Amino acid sequence: MNSDNFFCIGSSHVREGKPCEDYSLSGEIIDGEKTYNYAIVSDGCSSSSNTDLGARMLCHQAVNDLYQFLPVGNESDSQILSRHEDLGDSIVRGAAGSLAAFDCQSDAMHATLCIALSDGENHYINIYGDGCFIIAEEDKIHFYEIEYEGNAPHYYWYHYKFDDYDKYLDLVSERKRTITRTTLGSLGEILEVDICEEDFLTPNYLHVINKDIKTLSVASDGITSFEGECHHYLKTVKEVCAHKNFAGDFVKRRILSMLKKNKKQSIDHYDDFSIATIHFGEINGTDDSKD
Repeated sequence: MNSDNFFCIGSSHVREGKPCEDYSLSGEIIDGEKTYNYAIVSDGCSSSSNTDLGARMLCHQAVNDLYQFLPVGNESDSQILSRHEDLGDSIVRGAAGSLAAFDCQSDAMHATLCIALSDGENHYINIYGDGCFIIAEEDKIHFYEIEYEGNAPHYYWYHYKFDDYDKYLDLVSERKRTITRTTLGSLGEILEVDICEEDFLTPNYLHVINKDIKTLSVASDGITSFEGECHHYLKTVKEVCAHKNFAGDFVKRRILSMLKKNKKQSIDHYDDFSIATIHFGEINGTDDSKD
């Protein structure tokens, strides 16, 4: 089991002279005899200020706080829910303390946060705001996309900064989010699409017990911004999972190879894009292998 991550700026931000407001981290946690891998991405809101800084703070605070909220064995659903909420609260409180050291407005923390944590068999996914996660098996890819009305996510920061939350409620007419699960076959064909709606205050976490997962990824919604003639973003979903080997910087190699091919085919991504992936299984190849 190992992990890697990647993030890059979108073409619209390059044109507008804005910074990349996505960020990602990945790594390993050793807790006694047990090893966990984590994958984390954060996507800052383009209409708020300094969210490039906020996204980085949230990711690093999440790594720091994950040590305090590791699973403790056979947990009930209520225990997993409590840990999801406690982790989110701890992250925003810690990030608020870091923010105080900078001359930034509170909206710098208007950023989504997606966290995957795994011990190799138990996979925990925590989504605070919008974003995506991908469960890749040997012959199938399950792509989950979490969206909010008007592309206005319910940031977990609102649990800490109530003034920002009141302003948010003025923007949205319906308190709901949509979760779309698309299952792709080995050739990229769509096998199944399932769509559900729920109240946006419903805690968004998932515990998966599955030994057949090849990779587990979290990604920003920038993955859906890849556009080109005859190109659908679900092709990008398949591409980001098409690793040839898993040594070293396997995610960076895969995405850089994809972006190089995209450029030749005039496929562009207008939004910032971030992804972090946990791989399960033997590490084949070498770090200098092509992907």
